[in-house]
Amino acid sequence: MQLNRIYQGRVVSCQDKDGNKIGNFEKLLFEHHQLFQDAVNYYLFALVAMSMENDAVFGKIKRQLQEVWNDFYRNGELRSGLKHSLYRIYAKDEILDPENGFEFAKNLVLDNISVNPEILQAALTHIAEKCSGDVTNSSKTYFPQLCTVFDGNWDCDEKAVQQSIGKNRLIEALYSNNPLKNVNALIPEMDVGWCGVKTQTGKFFEGKDALVELQKAIQFFIDNPTDYVKTNGTKPLFEYLSKLDSFGDISFGRNNKAKMKPKNAMWLLRFFPDEYTVGLIKSIIKEKEKGEILQLPIWGDDPIKLSRGTRGYVFKPFTELSNWHIGSKWRDFDMEAFMEALKTINQFNSKSKERHKECEKYRIAIEWMEGKSVLKKPPSAPDTDDWIEENEAYNTLPVLATDPRWGKLQNLLHNELAVKNCWTDDEVVEYGLSERTIRSFGKLKSLWNKILTDERQKQTPEIEISAKLKKALDKFQTEHSEAMGSAALFQALCKAENICIWDETVTQKEKYRSADILRDTVRYNSYKQKISQLEEPIQMTPADPRLSRRMNNLLAISSGKEFGHKGENIFIAKLAVKDNGKFKPAKITIHYSAPRLRRDGLSTPDSESFYLPPILQAIFSEQKFKQKFNSAVNLMPDWNKDGNLRLLLNFPAEISVDELQHNFDQRFRGKNEFYFANDVNCALLWPDYKYKKTPTWYKSGN
Repeated sequence: MQLNRIYQGRVVSCQDKDGNKIGNFEKLLFEHHQLFQDAVNYYLFALVAMSMENDAVFGKIKRQLQEVWNDFYRNGELRSGLKHSLYRIYAKDEILDPENGFEFAKNLVLDNISVNPEILQAALTHIAEKCSGDVTNSSKTYFPQLCTVFDGNWDCDEKAVQQSIGKNRLIEALYSNNPLKNVNALIPEMDVGWCGVKTQTGKFFEGKDALVELQKAIQFFIDNPTDYVKTNGTKPLFEYLSKLDSFGDISFGRNNKAKMKPKNAMWLLRFFPDEYTVGLIKSIIKEKEKGEILQLPIWGDDPIKLSRGTRGYVFKPFTELSNWHIGSKWRDFDMEAFMEALKTINQFNSKSKERHKECEKYRIAIEWMEGKSVLKKPPSAPDTDDWIEENEAYNTLPVLATDPRWGKLQNLLHNELAVKNCWTDDEVVEYGLSERTIRSFGKLKSLWNKILTDERQKQTPEIEISAKLKKALDKFQTEHSEAMGSAALFQALCKAENICIWDETVTQKEKYRSADILRDTVRYNSYKQKISQLEEPIQMTPADPRLSRRMNNLLAISSGKEFGHKGENIFIAKLAVKDNGKFKPAKITIHYSAPRLRRDGLSTPDSESFYLPPILQAIFSEQKFKQKFNSAVNLMPDWNKDGNLRLLLNFPAEISVDELQHNFDQRFRGKNEFYFANDVNCALLWPDYKYKKTPTWYKSGN
């Protein structure tokens, strides 16, 4: 079981690589923080610069970036435009041009690339499609493809197509009537890439190296038996090992880091094709994995590969730009910033898809209510208002267009109650029907219908009935003054010609007739308003060191044994420092205070860390449960109410409490004094509390 906790610390001092104390360490850390925000903006701008204006998705993102290119207002506050980030990088005055700066920066960032814009757009679309969810792995894949020398595997080139074909052929053979015979026919051309393993182009395991790798593949299943191996035994595996001495020269493609089971099973199938290895690979590659064969793009090759052109990149890595010292190449820093940029694009795309999906629900509902739908039965209501859930009559969407009351109500709203004054620039505006304007009408309608029934039984003339309704309205308004809807609307509704709008004494004959035309009109209006809101552009805010900061994980950008958590409240980081106007990476020792981290026993190096918060210390006064603490360290500048800068560090810790929970089971079995929830929550319970699967105070979503 794992608990997730976020601890916070505050930087108290810093030292350089020689152990000298840094005087103005706040400036150093803030410059690094600001530089990281600029790097995120650089990669975001570079990616979006690849798009075409008319693209359905990235055209919108591009327009949003253009909106925030110059200084802009957000939540009533003036913010620095994106152009300032690019200016700090390139120091080109043309970037600051409010009219032409965006296009100038685009050519600058893409280094005047001369590639078909449609290919660039195809490359960007492909990346976006592959980056749904967690973008960590996608960043590692596409950063080198876009920015650096790259000789790895492409997603959509001829090699990928052939591996796609090979995988389908392999699955067909494995699940045929005679799998062993059909697999043997494939052996001469079989490639480990057929099981989805990426291989290194033109690189092979040969001779002794190949035999060693094959031996490792066999040994893997002996040491890590799968369910298939456990069922069918390891005897064939040992027989394969004994045959290796008789092998002559063999070779097979070198692979990148891969899943061990499919890779090793493929090698065994290729060199030891028999019933056992066929069964082994079938236990790993399922028939349902057969899919459509990958097709080459219309350009004839992978779009990212084509976008690189002969120069070998689409845009340069941030740490190789002119604001860095030559030789300062820092891939960890680049990767983190690129990943943050991809997150922004991924979130924009995800939100766009969510909005489109939600929008469709409302459009389908409106089409039905307007009588324009081709559906045979009503669609589900897209809203979840309380009054809909509580009143079954309202759960079915009505057809309004064929209801004569709808036309009557629309005429009332568009003409009799329409507004025209100085506030509308003398334009006639439809009277707005909303939940507020019909508030308490349900009670009033019941009262009116009772009066209507009684008076019609007496054969009272309609004009007199209208007067009685008006009198009842006046009394109702006095009694419900604080919960009353629109008096003007209610007065219009009690007129003789408008009684039919709310009259419940009329027998309902039409199928899908509205049970309450006013309520359903409010629903109809709210659906249209919701569509209008969902169609509004999604705001995109560039990274800003103060108002829209992106977290910089110092642990992720400081790879190497000399960096990381090195003592109580000590973290050694690789930071960007300015030297003669340009940046370079430097080793900086950060000393910080983190009282809660220390209190819970997590502020010491890995070998000495433990987790024991104060609430448990009285129970486990002498026991300590060792904890591998290697939390990310996020730099988070903050400003107090006086505007003074504070350098904070966030530690999102993942804490394993299996041993702790086990010891509780031993010492408090049956007493139920400590409750471990199924997720990250845990709580101390009162003695003799009757254990429930879910405590009464715990509600999902809280």
